[in-house]
Amino acid sequence: MNSLNAVQFDGKKEYVLVSGEKQSYSIGQIIFSILDTDWEPLISDANKTSAMIMNFKGSVQMVKRMEAPLESPYYLAAAFNSRLNSALSSAPVLYYLFSSQAPAFFIRKYPSDDASKIFISFLKEYPSFENTLNTCKSMPDEPLSFMSVQYVISAAKAIKRIQQFKTDIESILNGTLDTDSPNSSIPLTERYHTLPHELRRRYERSDAAVSVKCSLDSDSLFVGYYSEDICSLAFLEFEYMYVNGISVRKCESCGRYFLPFSSLSRYCERIADDKRQKSCKDIAAIDKYNDKLSRNSAKKLYQQRSNAYQMRCSRSPSAFPRTEYELWREMAKKYIKALENGEITEEQFDTAIQIPGR
Repeated sequence: MNSLNAVQFDGKKEYVLVSGEKQSYSIGQIIFSILDTDWEPLISDANKTSAMIMNFKGSVQMVKRMEAPLESPYYLAAAFNSRLNSALSSAPVLYYLFSSQAPAFFIRKYPSDDASKIFISFLKEYPSFENTLNTCKSMPDEPLSFMSVQYVISAAKAIKRIQQFKTDIESILNGTLDTDSPNSSIPLTERYHTLPHELRRRYERSDAAVSVKCSLDSDSLFVGYYSEDICSLAFLEFEYMYVNGISVRKCESCGRYFLPFSSLSRYCERIADDKRQKSCKDIAAIDKYNDKLSRNSAKKLYQQRSNAYQMRCSRSPSAFPRTEYELWREMAKKYIKALENGEITEEQFDTAIQIPGR
């Protein structure tokens, strides 16, 4: 039990205990990671893998089966497990609390026999298998094949549940913690009860699937939570945020939920430009700066044209009446407004405020 990773909530931070070390994240990372992940390819992968594994019949010695690894149930299961971990490696909270622990949670359902130990070894050793195979060459592989099928099927069920939770939690956040929630006129403490009963009932007993883990090291006592059901942990995270009034907001750039540091925060810090390694927040700041330069440039161009027009009015009043200058000036101000609103480009602005020729 002590080997299992756990999460702790504290203020606007959460800590994941991994191999005795605390990893620090902003609160809400379990939920945000679930929302950010595309679960469809993982479900498709799990279904395809389980269908392939179930085609293998009979029992042979493991050394014989592993002569063709791609036709081995436990090798295919290990390959799937590796792909699952790889897919979630960019979401460390999900990796630590879900995919990296899935084998440990699964194996608890079986007696601590040779088959379960060998299965875990295969998962850890993948893509190699020589060390594991050397310990059990003559062992019939029927128990291991059965375990492989059950593992992939259980993973598929878990991923499908997460996909459903992804839909549900977005609706829950929209109705409660979202700063732009349609229920924003309702006190926060009352918003959860405005959600559809069926939606609330789906997770009202999720706490029962969560256990408490205590770990004492030389520095401090860590008291956190772990669960075989990542959705239960995620809902516990939501409950913590709801009770503590921690709001979320959708990024105005990518449209995904994030934790705003203040009421003025509008953009998240997810990487939006892989090439430049710039976040939505970075890009918004750059765009704002460029917009400011554009507006300043437009005003400077307007001022230059205005001064030139007035000079012509002074030198040739018959050719350039003052009344026509006043009309031009009002028109130019409207185009400045249109440029600031993004309705026209700088080139269109330049053309629009040309001084009428004579």
